[in-house]
Amino acid sequence: MTPLSRPFRCDVTGQPAPQGSKRHVGGGRMVEASERLPDWRTAVALQVRSEMHKVGLAGAPMHQPVAVAVIFRLKRPPSLPRKVIFHSRKPDLDKLVRATLDALTTCGLLADDGQVCRLSSAKRYAKPGEDTGALVMVTPAQVPL
Repeated sequence: MTPLSRPFRCDVTGQPAPQGSKRHVGGGRMVEASERLPDWRTAVALQVRSEMHKVGLAGAPMHQPVAVAVIFRLKRPPSLPRKVIFHSRKPDLDKLVRATLDALTTCGLLADDGQVCRLSSAKRYAKPGEDTGALVMVTPAQVPL
């Protein structure tokens, strides 16, 4: 793949799920605590891959340093007052990001999530009529801070 020369943006629809927490199932085996993780990673991979084809980024994954920004939209409980915007409960933001970055590698956008040298992320409740999911933006890394 040629180096990323312009921002890549994809709005992923689905239920964001965290990665990182594990639970013991016996016999020394550990499994991911989130049962929704495979569905989330698949949703990210499929929708990002589709967008990659649309913008001409299909092929080998990029290997350059990148900056990634992700804004998660999580389901709002019906009883929550409308004035509450930010999601300040589980799932943890860093675990949501971990699952999403791994999916960006799985779908072939990034060769390795270690390429991410700048990261910005946020989580909020989805607005009325807005789908849950995440807005994912990947740009070439700029001059270090």
